[in-house]
Amino acid sequence: MSAQTRPRVPAGVTTGGQFAASARGESAADLTVPAHLDFVGADAAGVFLVRDDWVTEVAAGGGSDPWRVEGARDGKVELQSVDDPTARRLVDGADYEVMRPDPDSPYGEPATRTSVDHLAQVAEEWAERDPAYAARLAQVIDRLTGPDLPARDAIFTDPVDLVRSTENHDGSDVAVRRHRAVELAVARPLPRISSQTRHPAKVGAARSALRATRDPGRVVSLRGLDTIGKDPFEVRGNDTDPLVVINRSGFSHLRVTSGAALIHAESASGNAVTVTDGATAVIFASPGRKVSVSVEGSGVAVLVSSQDVHGYQRRDEGEGSLDVLREETDRLTVRTPSSDKAVRP
Repeated sequence: MSAQTRPRVPAGVTTGGQFAASARGESAADLTVPAHLDFVGADAAGVFLVRDDWVTEVAAGGGSDPWRVEGARDGKVELQSVDDPTARRLVDGADYEVMRPDPDSPYGEPATRTSVDHLAQVAEEWAERDPAYAARLAQVIDRLTGPDLPARDAIFTDPVDLVRSTENHDGSDVAVRRHRAVELAVARPLPRISSQTRHPAKVGAARSALRATRDPGRVVSLRGLDTIGKDPFEVRGNDTDPLVVINRSGFSHLRVTSGAALIHAESASGNAVTVTDGATAVIFASPGRKVSVSVEGSGVAVLVSSQDVHGYQRRDEGEGSLDVLREETDRLTVRTPSSDKAVRP
């Protein structure tokens, strides 16, 4: 395609597989057309169509090829195929919708702070044509430019803030593991109980079952086992598909020494978890349970609390991180190097 015939990409819309999602459901625009717009009609939502807009056919459910708006003739809208400039159509504008970025995923990925300048430009360009869409963009910008959030050792009540705190990390091992742990904490995946689930009846069998480095996604259910007066259970997880441990009853002190583990703290007798240097753990606390999480060195832990959960959480000096996603009714105390004193939210 020559430079003379290549259609201009609409502002804020990228080509190829990243064509931004059309924004359906916006309120119809006020059809008092500003004089400076090269108006040729209105799309299915009543949004102004101007020359060089890109549109898709509504009947195709957003899956049609893009077309460029060329002009208007006899009350219809003239379109030129983006992929084949020789192909043209004369259509009713109401059968098409204009393309523009999804405010929450402008590049096909969740918006981050690096998206702000781009989103602000798009909002300015669309303010007159579709104020509702521009307002949505402004809301996303406000969210992305809110107060800076701590990069570790924070207590959150809103999962969105917890996720935001991991954006634009420095790429270090701890930051990458924290980002992944937060994703799992917010997703709250349920344990995959199956015939392959391990149900060790004795302490020795439990120690063997909890070494799962080479068995991605293993699920171990602990019931009635105690480590009081004994060495903690060593937990060796898997970085790709974390080991899942369900501590149903008894007092089992779990010491995560490698890989990643998802720990469901359900025991009424107490739930103690230590996350050591280089290891990662996400702990889901059941309502009313006592939970104690300790983080050493570059360990990374995220504790997801629930109603009336209580206990003391701490992180020692080191490069690691301890985040808490709490409920208003829990009674947790948190002590980390990021705070001068223990915090009881």
